[in-house]
Amino acid sequence: MQITFELLQVFMHIIIRKIDYNARTHMNILLLPTGKRSYLIEFFQKALGGRGEIHASNTELSPALFAADKYFLTPPMHTSDYKDVILQYCIENAINAVIPLSDLNLSALSRAKSEFRKHGITIIVAEPEIIDICNDKWQTYLYMKSKDINTPETFLTKHAFLQSVSKGKSNYPVIVKPRFGVGTLGVFEAENEAEIDLYFMVSEKLLRKSYLKYFIPDGLERPIILQEKIAGQEYTIDVINDLHGNYKTTFIKNKLGALNGEANPVVFEDVACIQEIGRQIGETIKHVGVCNVDCMYTEERVFVLDLNPRFGGCYPYSQLAGADIPHAIVSWMQDEEPRASDLTVHVGTYCYKDNVAKIGRRE
Repeated sequence: MQITFELLQVFMHIIIRKIDYNARTHMNILLLPTGKRSYLIEFFQKALGGRGEIHASNTELSPALFAADKYFLTPPMHTSDYKDVILQYCIENAINAVIPLSDLNLSALSRAKSEFRKHGITIIVAEPEIIDICNDKWQTYLYMKSKDINTPETFLTKHAFLQSVSKGKSNYPVIVKPRFGVGTLGVFEAENEAEIDLYFMVSEKLLRKSYLKYFIPDGLERPIILQEKIAGQEYTIDVINDLHGNYKTTFIKNKLGALNGEANPVVFEDVACIQEIGRQIGETIKHVGVCNVDCMYTEERVFVLDLNPRFGGCYPYSQLAGADIPHAIVSWMQDEEPRASDLTVHVGTYCYKDNVAKIGRRE
């Protein structure tokens, strides 16, 4: 068969389009620190569908590293060269996107977004001012109040709390907790003034003996706060925004129990006033991707307890219930709309976590 010039042009056009498509869809993503979250690595690997690699990092060997296509170890997150080591690795390994997973590295990587962007690398994280508000529970309280979003009354000092009690505005018990903290470390419930004094001392001691000491601002004398205890049903929600900070949806999980500080098990529900709180948060803070929010539901009112603008430990429940935010993120990175199912969970789904043993590998 004689190949005409016009037919050859058609073949060349098809080949060029295929090359362009492959270049456009190939993507390498770095997740860090991954800790024990091998499930998140597997979710992103499935989302890529073989069109790239999932890289993982931690400050020391951890289980999830072995699930990644490639991994490396970083210096501790509080060190001055932490960001530079990550940037160098990204350049050398053609990383397209970096997804921070810890409250402790959000700030450093958020402030480095423009530097990484010069090398064609997107860090999927909220703006620094939002990270600062979310990481500081006192600033979270002030911000929620300024936006007319219900949140527990919070006090910087014992004196301020006792004054509120004397005026009949506050009551015991009261929660004593670190102003900068992760999980349940240093969180206590005080029934009287003597217990407040005790728990202030114990909480601060635990805080300053842990790795969290590196994230207490210099000169801060009171890293412990008091917070009103709200009686009600605790919920954890995933507030989903796209990569431009546009609100998309909210997944609502009723905490039926807790294990090691995480909700376990949960059931998915559709509660109108909690959906509205999710929308308010997404449209107000304009985070990117997932913001995990802890809240309390009582007497038709929703109180926001904590904001965590990252994948939370309860995210895999959303994936099990039908959503696929890793796939949505990959789609958004390609300037494509995600599937409707990516942003949908099946109400009524009951989920729990268990321990699973796996065979790993070392590089």
